[in-house]
Amino acid sequence: MQCLKALKAAKRFLSYQTHKTGRSVILEISAICNAQCAYCQTGFNNRNGSGCKENPFISVELFTRIVQYLKAQRFLTAGTLLNLYSWGEPLLHPEFATLVHVATQEHCLLGLSTNANYLPKLPNNFDASHIAVVYISMPGFSQASYDKIHRFDFEHIKANIQRLVQDFRSHGFFGIFDIRFHVYRFNQAEIAPAQAFAQSLGIAFHPYYAYINDGARVARYFQGTLDAAYRQQAADDLFMDYYDPYFKPSTTCPMLNRTYLDVQGRCALCCMNGTTVGSIFDHTLSSLTKARDQHPACQACRQSGLASVMNTCINYDFTLNDTSTKGLRYFYQCLKTCFLSHQ
Repeated sequence: MQCLKALKAAKRFLSYQTHKTGRSVILEISAICNAQCAYCQTGFNNRNGSGCKENPFISVELFTRIVQYLKAQRFLTAGTLLNLYSWGEPLLHPEFATLVHVATQEHCLLGLSTNANYLPKLPNNFDASHIAVVYISMPGFSQASYDKIHRFDFEHIKANIQRLVQDFRSHGFFGIFDIRFHVYRFNQAEIAPAQAFAQSLGIAFHPYYAYINDGARVARYFQGTLDAAYRQQAADDLFMDYYDPYFKPSTTCPMLNRTYLDVQGRCALCCMNGTTVGSIFDHTLSSLTKARDQHPACQACRQSGLASVMNTCINYDFTLNDTSTKGLRYFYQCLKTCFLSHQ
């Protein structure tokens, strides 16, 4: 049974790679996050008590309607990933397992991102075989770094990551776990132990330079109008000067290849600009692309240079001698874990 599920998962992922469109759908299932990252718009709002004021979770009924509509209108195809996150923490959704089940029944390939502070209870029949990738955000590998950014208990996070990997693999997950390690000026010495931790679990590890992940504030940063105290804090913590060369006008924006939907099913211009252009049910793929491309805010963003810099992720110059997530070795490890969990 598990071998058959593994083969089906391999076939599904191969089909995705073969038919890859370059497009993706970001469907926010949770408008809230429990972290307090100083350089993320959600975490910044959490620190200042100005978080989500409306219903924070998408309903199962609306989620089902949206997914079916996205498939009917060809937003979602065999070569398109459905990401269940944007600014929120998807694992906080009280019906997370049900949403994954709905998407699985609709034959969607899923992407997740988590800070791993909270793990949902998974039913015995939970099927993780349609989840292609799980990104795990880490702001360091010490309690000091977590105190400074996420404000979580570091040992709790490590234990949860281990449990998450085990739980998903035991429920048929054959995708990629990927630790996205945010490099700050204060945590570079923590990269090596973080990589060793990832290798011990057989998961990918990618360090990259953290930045101000908020369209409005990063625009003020490059315009020189950011609050002086916050700008100094960013200078002390971040390598923002590395991103300076990328702040230049552009005529295109990769975000146009991504469809952004909030928990109400409204179409946002992008993850950096929450301006909406109607409900997803009002649009076809071509009409939504046109509405966004011609929107004054999008045109101004490209002309200002913001679109260019916000689509740039600078990897840390670090040799990753990690082959644990490549080829048959990783697939075998997932398969072995899956079998052992059912003994």
